[in-house]
Amino acid sequence: RNCDDLAQIVSSIADLMRYSITNADSLVNIGQELSNIADFISIYQLRHHNRLHLETQLDSEHILIPKFTLQPLVENSICHGKPAGSEDLRITIHAYEENDRTVIEVQDNGIGCNAEVLNCHLKYEETDLKLSGGFGIRNVNERIRLRFGPESGLTFRNAPDGTLTAQITLKPSI
Repeated sequence: RNCDDLAQIVSSIADLMRYSITNADSLVNIGQELSNIADFISIYQLRHHNRLHLETQLDSEHILIPKFTLQPLVENSICHGKPAGSEDLRITIHAYEENDRTVIEVQDNGIGCNAEVLNCHLKYEETDLKLSGGFGIRNVNERIRLRFGPESGLTFRNAPDGTLTAQITLKPSI
């Protein structure tokens, strides 16, 4: 039928399914997680007519993270990151080493989300945040802290222009 885009979507869905059912509780190389996210993004690109772009900058390919650590953050960017005007949504993932810790940042060019509310939600404080039925940022934060210790976790911050950055800090327990 000359539906190359549909064939690519079916392949991406199959890859997502394989990724999700194999060793669910394991640590994976960040490259594997990004490959999973690329499959996830390709489905949304078809749906949103390629108005969604993912950029990555890895200072190290050897970072190990729990499976499905970044995908929920990217999904939140897609669902809630609304760029100004007719601008395309751009999601950037940057991973780097800093002193004795690893930092992974997921940022999008959308505006409107309050980092303080998200950080309060992570601490189980009362907020007016409307929740969806996905993995959830609390789940991501708790899995990071269980695996890497109490000095590790997820936090959010807003830039002066209103964009949101999710920052994962991984500090191995001694």
